[in-house]
Parts: sequence; C-alpha cells; structure tokens
Amino acid sequence: MPLLAETYLRVSIDLPERYRGELVRYLVPVAEVVAQNIYGAPIPIEVGVLEGSTRIWINAVAASLAGLMVGYGTFRQSIDYLAGDARLFGEAMRDKVISIGLSDDEIAVFQRRLGVVGRIQRALIRIDRLENNHLYKEEVKEERERVKAILFDILYELDAQDRQILLSNIPLTISKGLDEKTPPWAASLPSPMDQQVMVSADSSLWPGIAETKFIASNIGEALNEPTVSFDASTGKIVRPNLLRAPK
Repeated sequence: MPLLAETYLRVSIDLPERYRGELVRYLVPVAEVVAQNIYGAPIPIEVGVLEGSTRIWINAVAASLAGLMVGYGTFRQSIDYLAGDARLFGEAMRDKVISIGLSDDEIAVFQRRLGVVGRIQRALIRIDRLENNHLYKEEVKEERERVKAILFDILYELDAQDRQILLSNIPLTISKGLDEKTPPWAASLPSPMDQQVMVSADSSLWPGIAETKFIASNIGEALNEPTVSFDASTGKIVRPNLLRAPK
C-alpha cells in the first residue's frame, strides 16, 4: 500500500524493549484518530519504536489514493492537498509524541516525509520544467529519462486505478510505455521499518484497523531495571525518582 505520510523522530531517551511495545500500542490509536481527522476517512497506521536513542516511525498508508482525491478538485490540486495533509500529519504526530512527557530538547531529530504523494508532486514539477522549455535542448532527453525512472518506481507502488489516474495526467511524451514495463528495481530495498521484526496486531483490539502492524526489535531483551519506562494507562513516560520529568 502506498505511504501517505511518515513521521520520524529520534529522541534522547533509552526506552527498554518491553516499554517500546507499550509505546507502540499507545501511539497506534492516537495516530488513527489524527489521520481520521486530517484525511476524513479511516487510515491504516504503522508504528515502529526502535532501540538505542529511541527512534520512532509513524506511517499513514492507504490502499488507494483515488478515494482520498474525491472533493479536492483537479488531479494536481488533489496531490497538492494530500501533500499538505501529510505535513499536517507529521506536525500533529510530533506534538503527540512530545506530549508523552518529553521536552523539546529531547527531540534530537524530527523529519516529516510526504510519502508517495510527495514523490508524485516532485515528479510533476520536473515534468513542468520539461514542458515549459526550462532546460537546454541537450538536457531534455536525459531529464525525460530521469523522470520516467522516477515514475516507474512510483507506479510500482500504486494499484491499477491509481496508476491509470497518474498516467492520464502526465504528457504522452512521458507516459508512453510506462504502463507496459516493470521497473528493473521492482524488488525495491526494504525501508528501515521493513527490516524489523513485525508482529501482526490483533485487529479485534482496534476496531476497523485490520491493517495495523506493531513493530518491535530485539525481542527477548533482558529485563533489566529501566532508566525510563512508559505507562500506557496514562500515556506518559515515567522517569526514576531522582530525575524530574519535564513540565
């Protein structure tokens, strides 16, 4: 399923494995509500919380883009609006993560990624440059091949309906032949989340979210006394008594 939006944070706390799992279970329904409010429809969510300086991925995915484009106007307008929605999702999830009891200083890295919609948006900008003669003649052929390669990669991630919509909204000089070939890199490299141990969620716990996945790393970590833990009942991190939690 195409990635709509991705929020990535690296926070300067070391959360043990058993509490990373609790944090995943807490963040999934939180992200579902945020995505529902932004996109106006139920959106499957993937959450990963990894070891070390705790790294958090929160992904919004979709079976198809077509249903989300309804009401947004033209194809170009729809892509621009969905890119804006991805930015809103990233900002909202950053705030939700901070609200578990982190200070701004503990957010070492925050990245807001626009998923396949952002890649389509960037490809369309490059197509505009080609169509508007903003390149030297000798650069046109090379740039056209680059754009086609980008579109090959995007098309591979889309379902048949989305592929047809995209192909019908780009010039024939670019789209010709794209739907007849399979990109040579079809077996694309896994994302950081794909490389982790993936545990399917019990969808009965989260009504209507059968596509949710819980992700954990290094299952079987020794149960040492944690420096920081997470209490899912309150949605807050818990620090040792000798430390004062940030206000």
